[in-house]
Amino acid sequence: MRALFVLFVVAFAGCSSGGAQLAPPQVGGALRATSTDSILYAFTGGTEDGSTPYASPLVDAKGVLYGVSVAYDESVHGVVWKLTGSGSSYTESALYKFPPSQADGAYPEGGLIEDSAGALYGTATTGGKGACSYMGSGCGVVFKLTPSGKTYKESMLHDFAGASKDGSIPVDALLLSGSELYGTTEYGGSGSCTETGFDGCGTVFKISTKGTGYSVIYSFQGGKDGANPATSLTAGKNGVLYGTTNFGGGSTSCTTGCGIVFELTPKGASYTETVLYRFQGGQSDGSVPGNRGRGLYLASDGALIGTTHTGGGGSCAIVFVPGCGVVFKLTPKGAGFKESIPYQFKGGSDAAFPEEALVAGKGGVLYGASTGGGGATSSVCSGGCGTVFALTPKGTGYTESVIYAFANGNDGALPYDGVTMDKSGVLYGTTELGGGSKSCGGCGTVFSVTP
Repeated sequence: MRALFVLFVVAFAGCSSGGAQLAPPQVGGALRATSTDSILYAFTGGTEDGSTPYASPLVDAKGVLYGVSVAYDESVHGVVWKLTGSGSSYTESALYKFPPSQADGAYPEGGLIEDSAGALYGTATTGGKGACSYMGSGCGVVFKLTPSGKTYKESMLHDFAGASKDGSIPVDALLLSGSELYGTTEYGGSGSCTETGFDGCGTVFKISTKGTGYSVIYSFQGGKDGANPATSLTAGKNGVLYGTTNFGGGSTSCTTGCGIVFELTPKGASYTETVLYRFQGGQSDGSVPGNRGRGLYLASDGALIGTTHTGGGGSCAIVFVPGCGVVFKLTPKGAGFKESIPYQFKGGSDAAFPEEALVAGKGGVLYGASTGGGGATSSVCSGGCGTVFALTPKGTGYTESVIYAFANGNDGALPYDGVTMDKSGVLYGTTELGGGSKSCGGCGTVFSVTP
């Protein structure tokens, strides 16, 4: 369901059966976690849990984890799941299963968010009634799960129409601000981006938590403007929104542009877009920001910090997109921002191909995940199976360290959406592959890491 570029990167980042592993998990059902670096659940590929979780889990105040899995199965097209802990064990239960008809959505890839009443909100990448034949069925939906006793009731808040009328293919988590939901679609809108083979350059939209007042607040135009946003938005002061696009920006060092950082400022009932930075790619700058993840990290001084999936000087050349990715920082300067590169990923035993989302821990340390690097290699995992990494402030830059490297054994492979952090500082995430299930050659995992 993801952009063709992302699928291309996956083929080279791959996965491996070598390297250090965590304690073997029980596949499906309850699981005993045996270390501070633990697999909490391994997906079976069945109709109760699905497979291929792309998004990092939501962790509520009680330590319950919520998330989605894609589930490529004819009898179910995605699962919203819950992991409930008891001591050091976790039990999975399905809160909602997207049906074969795909009428209310299919293949949820973005993470979930929760309101104060316990309702869950998310997006399904495809499905619905929109005319987006290039995805097989529908243009995607925004959905809501409302608690009803011990179960949840699902409702569809918006059914995307695609093309110039609307957005299509929402791939990441929503942003909740008051009673409004904000999100992005990777395609659709009024822009013309024929290079990707899909309609439109993507959009930013908003809708109320009741499903009313839907509107496209910006359509990307490609060229020097951005194209194809694929991460969540970040809320700034006075209703300002920040985000990134995979492509666009006008740089000729990337076939379809190297991506941008953008700002949307409310102006009456509309929004004004400003391009804060256009990535240049090559060895000195990043390219493809916001491949996936929960958006930019907004520091207390107003700086915007994130990662690019490729670019930089690392030796991770994948045909037409060189580099292993970078950490970038946009620091406010006058009326604009100045970009700097505090760290460049190296690949090999270091991380490679980071996902944009970074979370902050004690002492200003930032944590993230990458789909490549870590050192494990095999015929299907030439670029490593991914890492969880830490960025520790040092002067004007960061010292980077890999705090866990995946090996595609029982511990999983390819963490696709960064990590989330609970109130005690424990990190949680998912891997797209691995986990030991024989039904799909490794259906993915939910993991925790204690730094």
